[in-house]
Amino acid sequence: MTEEKHIISAQKWTSHSFLEATMFKVRQYLLNHYEALRQSAHELRQTQLGTLLTFLMIGVSIALPAGLWTAVHNMKGLTGGLSHNAQISLFLRMDVSTNEVENLMDVLKSNRAIASIQYISPEEGLKEFSTRIGMQGLSDSLSDNPLPAVITVEPKLVGENDSELENLTVFLRNLPGVDNATLDFKWLKRLHSILIIGQRTVYALALLLGLGVLLVVINAIRYLIQRYHKQIQIYQLVGATDPYIRRPFIYMGLQYGFWGGLLAWMMDNLILLVLTPSVRNLADSYGVAFHTPYLGILALLTLLCIGSVLGALGGYWAVNSYLRQQQRA
Repeated sequence: MTEEKHIISAQKWTSHSFLEATMFKVRQYLLNHYEALRQSAHELRQTQLGTLLTFLMIGVSIALPAGLWTAVHNMKGLTGGLSHNAQISLFLRMDVSTNEVENLMDVLKSNRAIASIQYISPEEGLKEFSTRIGMQGLSDSLSDNPLPAVITVEPKLVGENDSELENLTVFLRNLPGVDNATLDFKWLKRLHSILIIGQRTVYALALLLGLGVLLVVINAIRYLIQRYHKQIQIYQLVGATDPYIRRPFIYMGLQYGFWGGLLAWMMDNLILLVLTPSVRNLADSYGVAFHTPYLGILALLTLLCIGSVLGALGGYWAVNSYLRQQQRA
């Protein structure tokens, strides 16, 4: 019975010792990282001008693809809204009679491929045209109205099947009383193709500028390594491990990227603040709802993560290259 108590007591002591040892290692690990972070922040404050310039270079490198991606993304949203407003314009013959117009309207209303129609008389068309060009008295100065009557047709399933839209346009063009029919949709397809090219260009630019961020961080860390070369050698002589030497420089790179990402977010939002009124006026002229595309918290976190990861990788690459050179020497 006494032996069992001793065994249980020894197991408890062993378990307690293992837990204490594990907690000590965790605390020491966190303390080492905290000390490395504090040391790296202190070193960056010593070279304020150089640090600020590095922040700005990284910020611009991140802000450019992020801003272009935001612009392309919102333009795609605008074209999505415009595609639902695409119309087929039916220009009626100049000699079309009232009965023919009424019969044509009935045919269009009964067509299941058509969502809505609107009749614009020659008088209404001339009045709208005069208002747009700023000559309200144009109708009074003309003896005859040169504009035909127009019926605007809004088809269903716009943007989902181009061949059906073209077939519908040909069908409407051949209806009695119709002189011509035009599909106001091809320019949207061209714009959509341009936006796809723009999106791929943004991806390629982001890749190149991401590489630029790495090179900027590597160059900045190498400068700091050369500055503290003798101090690093002393650390190595007293037994400092490679992770101990590497850790502060990785945190320096991480802070370069972190603050660069924050500056990128601020710069993009400032540019959007300046451009938003003009873009909103353009969207209103097409009857499309436009929401302010400011970069929110999610975008901020994304930019901070991208910048921090690139900065940490650059710092690791620079100090690891230095340590390999030291080993070869």
